[in-house]
This record gives sequence, C-alpha cells and structure tokens, in this order.
Amino acid sequence: MIPYYRRNLYVLALTSFLAGVSWNQVIPFLPLYLNELGTTPETVTFWSGLVFSMHFASALIMMPIWGRMSDRFGRKPMAVRAGVSLSLIYFLMSIVQAPWQLAVCRFLNGALTGFIPMSTALLASNSPKQYAGRYMAGIQTAVAAGNMLGPALGAAMAGLFGIRGAMRVSSAAVLVSALLVALLVEERHKPKGITERSTILDDMKLAWQSPTLWVVLFINIVATIGMVGIQPILALHIEDLVTRNPSAWYAGMRESIVAAAFMLPAIAVVLTAARWVRMSETRGVYRVVFLSLVGSGVSCILLGLTGHIFVFMALFFVNGLFIAALRPVAAAIIATEVDKEFHGRAFGMQTSAQTLGGLVGPISSGVIAGFLGNSAVFIVVGSVLVLSIFVLRKHLLHEARPVEQSG
Repeated sequence: MIPYYRRNLYVLALTSFLAGVSWNQVIPFLPLYLNELGTTPETVTFWSGLVFSMHFASALIMMPIWGRMSDRFGRKPMAVRAGVSLSLIYFLMSIVQAPWQLAVCRFLNGALTGFIPMSTALLASNSPKQYAGRYMAGIQTAVAAGNMLGPALGAAMAGLFGIRGAMRVSSAAVLVSALLVALLVEERHKPKGITERSTILDDMKLAWQSPTLWVVLFINIVATIGMVGIQPILALHIEDLVTRNPSAWYAGMRESIVAAAFMLPAIAVVLTAARWVRMSETRGVYRVVFLSLVGSGVSCILLGLTGHIFVFMALFFVNGLFIAALRPVAAAIIATEVDKEFHGRAFGMQTSAQTLGGLVGPISSGVIAGFLGNSAVFIVVGSVLVLSIFVLRKHLLHEARPVEQSG
C-alpha cells in the first residue's frame, strides 16, 4: 500500500493537470466567444482586454484572503471549494448572452477560485520535508502539461461541441477534480489555526520582512513578467519574421508556427521542472535561480535581435528551458523553508505575485511595442531578468530563516 502522501501527489497532480487543461481549453477562445456574444470589430478588442483583466484584478486581492482562510480551516476544504466554484463559473460562462456577463464571470473566476495554489499548499504541508521540493516540481509539471495540451483539446472540443460546449466539458472536468480531492486526498497535517490577531496587511508585512518570502514573491513576479510579458506581441512578431521571406516554403504555415511557439514554454517546464528542483537540492537554490535568470535573460535579448524564424524558435525553446526553473524552485522554497502553519498564506501570496506580474508584463509590453517596436519587448524583458540578479544578491536564500508564527 502506497503512503498517503504519495497518493496525495498522484491525485493532486492529476487534478491539477485537469484544472490546467480546463483553463487552457477556455482562455484562448474567449475573443472568438465575444464575437458570438455580439461584439463588433470595433469593440472586440476593448471587451477582450476587459474580460482578460477582470480575472487578474480580483485574484490579486482575493488570493491572500483565501490563503489565510486555508491556514485557519484547512487546505483541503479550500481546494474543494475552489474547484466547485470554478466548475460553476465555467458553466455560467457557457450560458451568458452578453459581453458584460462574461466579464462578470471572469471577475468571479479570479475572486472565488484558486484550485491549483490550494492544491499545492495541501501537498506541501502533507509531504515529508525530504520529498517536498520534488513533489512541488511534480505538481508544477502536471500543471504545465495541462497548459500545453489545453489549447489543442479546447480546439477539438470547440470543433465538436462549439465554444459553449467546450466550456461545459471544462466545467465537468474541474468538478470531477474537486470530487477526487474530496474523496481521495488525505490532510493529516491540518493547520492549527491562526490564533494571533493579525490582518492581511500584517501578513504582507511579515512577508516583506522575511528574506525567504521576499525572494519567493520577487522571483514569481519576475518569472511571470518573463513568461507573460512577451505573449501579447509573440504572434505578431512571429508573423513578421515569417513574412520577411514570403517565397520560403514555410510562408503558408504561420498559424502552425504560432501555435507551436505557444506550446514551447510548457514543453520546457514538463521536461525540466523536476531536474531544476533536484539541482537546487544539490547545488543550492540561489545558484539555480542565478543560472535561470542569466540564461533566460540573455536568450530573451537574443530573441529580439534575431531575424530568422527558426533561430527564433530554437532560442525561444532555450529561453523556456531556463525560465522553467523559477516557479518550481520558488514553490519548493515555500515547501521547505516556510513554516507549515503559514503555507496557505504563502502560496496565496505567491499566486498574487504571479497575478501582479501578469498585469504588469502585458501592459508594459504593449506600451514598449507601441513606441519601440515588437523586437524591443524581448530586449527589455530580457534585461529585466538579468538585472534582477543584482536585486537578489542582497538576499541569499541560504541565509534566510523560515517564517514562524508569533504569539
């Protein structure tokens, strides 16, 4: 009979994979869905931006709150709550009749969900410390695999059942995930509950004062900027590279090349997340973070300088291999260095940091591309990744102490 913590890993990896697949079955098709809801060519861009941003705006505020509640009532109830909420929201999205209704659903999506961060906190707090880092890499790999397969499955579901039908399939998949967690996952190490009188602002102040959490949050912000910051202009830049040589044999494959490019970062995470965490265990966390920031930053700068599509694709994959280290290693730091009673809040803050990066990155890239061109976005994002090293040098992770509860 396998140990309970290993069964938890298998179940939570599967359910996080399903959640990742469901999310990415829905997200790529929202602009097309808006057309079905009656937007015009003049207004679809506005509504698309609003619908996408609603999730991040509410999640930035609510994720620390849900994290705090998980430290009071348990991570398993919060994971189940988030899964059921997400299933209901996907169903509501499938029956909306106007763009504003879809925007409201997306706002609720950010405010009420958090299935993957709560599942991660549950796994971290119920795994032996010697396995926690690797288990964090395992669940991150499962999420990345879901992110990778989601768009392809979403396209197939949309072709068979329409976009509304694909959303209902996603709703059912997340509901099954929540039920699997409720029935099969065991939370033996439940939090003792928050006994001290503190607020969300107090928790944020504690995170700022803790070298460990400060570095984790900074890494997640920078990693998300590196991953998401280039996405708004990625397809446009690839199309520009392809059309520079209109007589080439690949000139008619622009859509396929764009789709392949969007899959490369997820493939890189699947291939390397566990290896990066194992390397951090043997060679030190800071060395891995340093290598990741240098490799991803330099390769991103080179992406802005190359003019050949296949050189670009090769460099983009290399960029994904390096940047794939940051989120799994950051999650492993929380699992091994942060007190278990603070895990829910820590993983909630981690998600908020990713959300902040998801807001800053795309907005900044749009401004940069408007003034300096698409190539400049890669150079600026790469420079941010490299320069982050100088910020982190003052906060070496091996000198940090675990976050402890007061009172």
